[in-house]
Amino acid sequence: LDSGGATADTTATLSACLNEHVEYMAEIQERIDKGETPLIPTGIATLDANCGGIGPNEYWLVTGPTKSGKSVLTGNISTHAARRGFPTVVFTNELGRVQYTGRLIAAETSAFLGRIDRHGFKERAEQDSYMDAIKRLRQDAGKSYKIDTSAGRYVEDITAQIRSEAQAGFKLFIVDLIGKLRTRSKFGSREQELAHISLTLCDATKKYNVAIIAVAQENADGDVRESKSLAMDCECWLKVAHVMTSPEKKRGFGKASEPEIVRDRRDIIVELARGFASGDKIRCLFDGPRFTIRELARDGEETHWTDK
Repeated sequence: LDSGGATADTTATLSACLNEHVEYMAEIQERIDKGETPLIPTGIATLDANCGGIGPNEYWLVTGPTKSGKSVLTGNISTHAARRGFPTVVFTNELGRVQYTGRLIAAETSAFLGRIDRHGFKERAEQDSYMDAIKRLRQDAGKSYKIDTSAGRYVEDITAQIRSEAQAGFKLFIVDLIGKLRTRSKFGSREQELAHISLTLCDATKKYNVAIIAVAQENADGDVRESKSLAMDCECWLKVAHVMTSPEKKRGFGKASEPEIVRDRRDIIVELARGFASGDKIRCLFDGPRFTIRELARDGEETHWTDK
């Protein structure tokens, strides 16, 4: 196809843009004709059905309070994507590689293996489950999944690595946690600095034709702790929220019981995404120690991953 007059990485004539769209649709149709998923599947059935998955050039944001399950959600999305032909890189400054890998292994088994890195195997069945999990992960995503645990990274170094990995065929990048990134540029406040970091990651999706999911903390009011501008940069914003019990009223003048966290449930609140109204909720089964989150059907039963 003729370049049509593209003059810069971010500027092109309509003719060039039309050529780019034809190439994009040809790639999408090729995957469909092969029986493959055209967009990156998340594994959350309702999310994939409504918005189709994560598109190339898209910047997604996952937020939630501390210990809500943000890393569990992005970890499940990343392994699901890698297994379905979308090589993935996870940048995490929350855990070391051994600990993060242990979570992936625990998600593969029916036996609880979250404690083995501290207490070892208690019985032969655990050891067998451990070896089976490693075999499956190695076979399904051993070469198409990378974990980077460098702490205190500069966003400029992250985007340089994204460029290199994109050239090698990697399609999805998880940045967990954006609040711990830095930049070599100088700003008057941390909020301005984080706004620049977020915009740099967003720009990288367009420059290198990849998808990026950034993870950020929420404060007590439910706002993004790092910078409100993060929500303005993204194509999709998912909030992971605790599910609370309903307060029970006592007879007479007794004080109603305080709501408590339901430990094995989480809500994914869709603040922004195609095919959703802001505030739509997806109820999920949650198991933090086993690094697992699954959408629940209306009858309360666990659903299965999509596009098997």
